[in-house]
Order: sequence, then C-alpha cells, then structure tokens
Amino acid sequence: MLLHSSYCRNVLKELNFMIFTMFILQFPLNNSLKNVSPRSIYEAFKMSIKKWDKGGRIFERTPLKQRLTMAIHRLKVQYSRIEGAAMRMERHEKDLFEKCVNAHMKGDNARAALYANECAEARKMAKVILGAQLALEKALLRLETVHQLGETAAAIVPVAGILKAIQKDLAGVIPEVSYEIGAISEEIGKMVVEVGEATGMSIDMEAANEEARKVLEEAAAVAEHRLKEKLPELPELPTPETSTTTSTTPPSR
Repeated sequence: MLLHSSYCRNVLKELNFMIFTMFILQFPLNNSLKNVSPRSIYEAFKMSIKKWDKGGRIFERTPLKQRLTMAIHRLKVQYSRIEGAAMRMERHEKDLFEKCVNAHMKGDNARAALYANECAEARKMAKVILGAQLALEKALLRLETVHQLGETAAAIVPVAGILKAIQKDLAGVIPEVSYEIGAISEEIGKMVVEVGEATGMSIDMEAANEEARKVLEEAAAVAEHRLKEKLPELPELPTPETSTTTSTTPPSR
C-alpha cells in the first residue's frame, strides 16, 4: 500500500518513540518478535516509512529469478494439460473417423456425412491444440535458457507475445488453460518492464513481435504437417447434388 509522501512526513514529525512503544505493546507479538526490543521495532518502522516516502513498498518484491522459476513451473503445468487435451482429441477424432467409415461401408451416406463433418471439426481443434503445444514448448525453452544463462530482458519479450497468441487460440478450446496462460503472460510482461526500468535498457518491441510471429507460424505449419501425416483421409462421400442428379437422370438405353 502506497502512502502520499506529505502524509508520511507528517507522520514522522508527530510520531515519537514513547507513543509508538505504548501503541505497539497493546498488541500480542508473535514468537519472532518477543525477544526484539521496542526500539528495534521502531527503527524498522521508520525505515519502512522512508520507503513509503520515496514511493516504494513495505514488502520487497520477489527476486526476478525466483519469479521466473515460478512462471516456468506454471507453464509446464499448462503444457501437461494441453498435452492431455491433445491426446483426448486424437482419440475422439479416431472414434469419429471409424464411425464415418463404418456408416459409409453400410451405405448410410447421411450418417457418414454427419460423422465426417464432426471429424473435420475435431481435426481443426486438434491442429489448434497441437500448434499451441509446440509454441508453448518453444516459449518454455527460451525461459529456461534465460533462467540458466541470465540473459537480458529483451530475450523474454517474444515469450509474452507467444503466450498472448496461445491464450487467444485456446480461449474457445481449453478456456481454463487459456486463462492461466494469460495470467502468466501478464506476469512475464511485468518482469520485462521492471528489468527495463532497472537497467535503463531499451527494448526493440517490433523485433520481438516479429520473432513471436515467426515462432507461431512455424508451430502452426509443423502442427498441420504432423496431422496430415498422422491422420488418414476422410472417405469421399456423394454430395446431395450428385445424389439428386443420379436419381433423376434416366438410365441410358
């Protein structure tokens, strides 16, 4: 909680050690403060007020490396959830494909077309999920490299862009994962701003956005290629126009 500097100065002028001691002794102290003298508590309080007066905060921020570690852990959890969703979607698509083929073999073209449409939708979702999984994998690799080698803030700027794109893509597919990735993206954005302010380093956002775009395009292309290799082609079904033409055309003599 931030306090206005003029208010803090007035507090310092009016506050004295005796009043502070009488006030603080009205409250039970926890075990960590029982052996601490009132003057030491008072001095610590004055130091906190000084931080407030400078526009700081009472509690220090969590170290950047620790926050980065937490972000990596949270992203790995979401990666596992995306991986699980990809496996479930693959099983669902396979089941729809088998039903489509069986209906086609029985001559039930209407039911086969229904399953074929659902199978096509499942493949679209599978492509989105796989693309998000591949892009998130690249984002994790970048963050782990930054964490281990201590690279500059500019190295993690593209990660924020990648995560925002993943959040948008998964919003209609896995909303709970999309929400969590969005929160992690905001946290990484805050880290970039803080490091930039602390070091005075300017960041080329245009270059970072371009790198993020290339990563996303590559992930989408790889996902499409893998699915084409993995999934069989849907059976060709007669269209309603073809069926109508066939039934209305008189047989040739």
